[in-house]
Amino acid sequence: MEEYVDKINSFGLDLSIVRTSNFVIHDLRRLFLQLHLKYRSKFPP
Repeated sequence: MEEYVDKINSFGLDLSIVRTSNFVIHDLRRLFLQLHLKYRSKFPP
């Protein structure tokens, strides 16, 4: 029974890590887009 609980706990931890990294990646992409748009408006081709 202990082992089973440990597996569930580690699975929950994995999920939260995945969720956090997805959130961070999403945030970075949004930041990159904002910078890209600012850069393009400053220096039009």
